[in-house]
Amino acid sequence: MQRFPKAFATNMDLSVLDEMTVQTEEGFSMTLDMWEEIAHGWISYALRGWENFMLQAGLENGGQFMLRYHRNLNRLLIANPNV
Repeated sequence: MQRFPKAFATNMDLSVLDEMTVQTEEGFSMTLDMWEEIAHGWISYALRGWENFMLQAGLENGGQFMLRYHRNLNRLLIANPNV
């Protein structure tokens, strides 16, 4: 399970969603379950299956990535800022 960074979660209203497609720049994508929870007094959104996505996409666990959410497609694009 992976939670979105606080800055990302507080700028997005994802409360109506129960799943999200995540996609790398190279085009690898998976649809993951998502839910809302309260953590440390603020709304947090979590994705179930994130670790599996990272492994299958060949992304480094713990790495820093740029996230771009396309609301009309319900798609989270993940870019590696070091490439």
